[in-house]
Amino acid sequence: MTALQATTPPKNPPKYPPKTTPSGQGANLCLLVDSESNIRGEFADFLRELGVETVEFADSARLVENVDEQRPRLVVVNLNPIAPYDCVRALISLRECNYIGEVQLIGRCEIAFLESFQKIGANFSLKMLPSLRKPIEYSSIRKIVSEFEL
Repeated sequence: MTALQATTPPKNPPKYPPKTTPSGQGANLCLLVDSESNIRGEFADFLRELGVETVEFADSARLVENVDEQRPRLVVVNLNPIAPYDCVRALISLRECNYIGEVQLIGRCEIAFLESFQKIGANFSLKMLPSLRKPIEYSSIRKIVSEFEL
C-alpha cells in the first residue's frame, strides 16, 4: 500500500472560503508553495499587481495551518520533478483539512508528469485547475484571476 492509498478521507465538514468574510480574509487570497524563490516571488508579485493577496512558502510544511487560518480561494503548488514528495504532501494536507477551493499545479517538467499529479489531487476530491508549465505566461495567471474572480 502506498502513502497515497494509506490516507483516510477527511472527517470534518468542508471549509470553503467565502468570497468575502467579515475580516476580509479569504476574499481574494492565494497561498503559493514553490521552492524556487525567484519564480515564487515573480508569480506572487504579479498576483499582487492584479489585486490578489498572496502568501508565499518555500515548502508545504506550513500550508495546512495557513489554509485553516486564512481560508484562501486558491492554492498554487510547485511540482519539483526531482523531489515530488513536497507536492504530494501538499495535496494530502489539503485533503486532510477539507480544502475545497481551487488548486493550481505548476512545474518545470513535462505536462504528462504534471497531469499525473493533477489526477492525484482530483482523486482526493480537490478542485484541480489545468496544470501550468514553467516559465508561466502572465496571460495564464491573469486568466486564472479573471475566471475565479479573485
